Amino acid sequence: MTNLALGNENIIVGNDTVPNLLTGNSNIVIGSSAGQGITDGDNNIIIGANTICGDTSNAIIIGEGATYGSGTADLVLGNEAFESSNVESNNAPNQNYALLVKIGSKKYYILLAPAGA
Repeated sequence: MTNLALGNENIIVGNDTVPNLLTGNSNIVIGSSAGQGITDGDNNIIIGANTICGDTSNAIIIGEGATYGSGTADLVLGNEAFESSNVESNNAPNQNYALLVKIGSKKYYILLAPAGA
């Protein structure tokens, strides 16, 4: 975090973490090489090594290698390996997807729709 010029209340932990962050407030970024690509952002939680994101605010990005472009108030969990082991589809013409969430010994499914659907 050698480039931060303006910001308050940031928690940055990890080698080469948010190396390009110039301005930002109230961010939590944890993990080696986490937050690559972000130069400006507020109120983000980014956890995981090698996470890549553009300028964003109010986002939660969790998982090694999780990737996100730019925007506001989004949630990103995991990478392609996470998706292949936790997202199921019914292969119907109007394909539905469900995210498997495990809490303790119980399993829950959250119905998902692809972006732009």
